[in-house]
Amino acid sequence: MKILFFVIILSLGISTSASANMKATGGGEVLILDLTVSERMSRGKLDSCEYTYLLAYADYIYRNGAITFLRGSMNFAVFADAPNKPPGILLKVTAFDLDNDKHNLAPLDYAYLSSQGISYAGKESGVFEAEDGGLVVGYDAMSNPSLDLMNPLDINILRKNGRSDVSVPVNFMAYNPSTVNKFANCVLKALNALGEKLK
Repeated sequence: MKILFFVIILSLGISTSASANMKATGGGEVLILDLTVSERMSRGKLDSCEYTYLLAYADYIYRNGAITFLRGSMNFAVFADAPNKPPGILLKVTAFDLDNDKHNLAPLDYAYLSSQGISYAGKESGVFEAEDGGLVVGYDAMSNPSLDLMNPLDINILRKNGRSDVSVPVNFMAYNPSTVNKFANCVLKALNALGEKLK
């Protein structure tokens, strides 16, 4: 019911406080539908801090304004079991098109993050296919210190056989400040654990 409600909002072009000034490439309204934070453990040690997200946007680049969903996660990982591995940032993104009340996988060729006018395209430490048909993109956090998952950023996607990147802005702080604060506290714990590991 919640998803149907937001699909109606997107279809009618109604603005909401959570989506103010959030427009995808081509002018499509963007809505964050769900956002959670969790601490990921490995052998009892904090391994990463993870957002899981679900958002929807009106796609005027490939779909004449029809709705596309992006589902996935963003992680700040310290790799508790790999003391010599630098911290990383991981983006997982899977796209689905809404067609006649069905969600159809929209295969992606490429994905990357951008933030505050900086594009991280080409700065990946790796790009992999996810188990659900999406993509996982990894960044070395030490080599990309300006990449901050707590500030507004853009998820950029290129569809298979597509020619144009679609930039989808997300502002988790505007959507739910307490969730972002929980993520920030987790990152602080992870960095403290990393400091202990490197002693």
